[in-house]
Amino acid sequence: MSVPEVLKRYHLTFLALALMAIVVTLYWQTFSRIVEMWSISYYQYGWLVYPASLYVLVSKRHELASQQWRISPLGILLAAVLVLIWVVARVAGVQIIEFISATLLVFAAFWAIAGTRAMRKAAFPLLLLMVAVPVSDFLLEPLMRVTAGISEVLFALTGVPALRDGQFFYLPGGSFEVADVCSGLKYLLAGIFVGLAFAYITYTSIYKRLLFIGLVAIAVVVTNGVRAFIVMFVASATNMKVLGGEDHVIFGMVIFAVVFMALIWIGEKYADPQTEIERPVNPQNTDSRGAVTLGAAILPVLILMAGPPLFATTQNRAAAAINDVPLPSLSGCEEQVGPISEGAPIFVRADLKKQGLYSCGEFSTHVYLASYGSQRQGKELITWENRVWPKDWARYVEQTTISKDLGSRTVKIQQVLVRHPQGWRIIRYWYQVGPSISSSQVKVKLLEIFRILTFQSFESSVIVVSVAGESASDGADMQKELEMHADRVMNWNLRRTEAGESR
Repeated sequence: MSVPEVLKRYHLTFLALALMAIVVTLYWQTFSRIVEMWSISYYQYGWLVYPASLYVLVSKRHELASQQWRISPLGILLAAVLVLIWVVARVAGVQIIEFISATLLVFAAFWAIAGTRAMRKAAFPLLLLMVAVPVSDFLLEPLMRVTAGISEVLFALTGVPALRDGQFFYLPGGSFEVADVCSGLKYLLAGIFVGLAFAYITYTSIYKRLLFIGLVAIAVVVTNGVRAFIVMFVASATNMKVLGGEDHVIFGMVIFAVVFMALIWIGEKYADPQTEIERPVNPQNTDSRGAVTLGAAILPVLILMAGPPLFATTQNRAAAAINDVPLPSLSGCEEQVGPISEGAPIFVRADLKKQGLYSCGEFSTHVYLASYGSQRQGKELITWENRVWPKDWARYVEQTTISKDLGSRTVKIQQVLVRHPQGWRIIRYWYQVGPSISSSQVKVKLLEIFRILTFQSFESSVIVVSVAGESASDGADMQKELEMHADRVMNWNLRRTEAGESR
């Protein structure tokens, strides 16, 4: 078969490959970040997803050859919506949505140009690309808690003396932490990827596929809990000589490999018979539609090309004017000169940072402000790099949302009680976007998106006020002190931002 005949017969396969290349090229800034995140241990399986998708796509070339090009209005609409979502997510710094929308553009563009029937044939390999999107960080803490819970139950059942404090376990032979690397997220994601590919090849029933993937997920989570229990038990019993170092990583790889092989062995026993592949249509039958399809395909391609210019347009808005004024004086307090305490907040690449340490009688008060007049990816208020308190304080923190009456409105702010062994601390913090105050990071992102889409310049800031004391006996007095100072700082920042917006 000559090259022109191959291109004509397998036109939809080549279309899918071309669209994949076009989308990755146009949205390379997004996909390059995805590739960077594949270097993180949780997402290293991502390097295998695109080759697997290409393999499945090529293996379905005969089924796709039986389809004709049919422009889909729904596919065109989906592509347009995804482009807009990508623009909004990128300017607002919502990286997860940015990754998902860019990856789904390959599927939407193929649906728009090839039609619904062809889309159904190519849906699995094109949607398989979603598995490579690194969006699972939110699973870390729940998986850590589940792993610790399973380990705690196994210690109780086996009669091994173990004291649990959050994610920490204290055993006779040593202390252990169920950290993020012990969550099992890497094995869960890799297992789902393998399960998806195996279920698609082995079963024709959608229910069997979903059941197998669900069993894989459950088996991996339970196995990780058992693995953590065995590691802590053996390491404690051998005074950290066995499974107390890098050997526990190798042990984990072995136990998960055994579980995966067992799942595949069981799954093969219930395999469905394979259906006969549709015969390719006569290429001559597609010629009459070819010219019309190529002309109509221009619209979806133009839609794909519109994303980067739209993003550039939103980025051209002016940065908000930031009114830089001194921090307010606090009643009954004296400002101190010297280094700030180790537990100070960190907000990177802010346009304005101000902080002050005050001696207020028997208590110490700390005020912190970080403000952003313009934001972009990597320079934003809400991001994983920014924190109000150190990560290792998590075991000492109790956080609540409280309401604050400002007269004309009621706002929500966060209050945090830190029962640290070296001294107690009460923290109040809130975010401010323009004149709006909120304790919710989601609401902050929505406020920012609204202002971006309406081409308004705005200032986003975080304000943190904390009072430190010696112990629980100081709690009531610390609370009064905090309320008085936090109210003053809140009113000061509202006046400061109003002055900046009036410029």
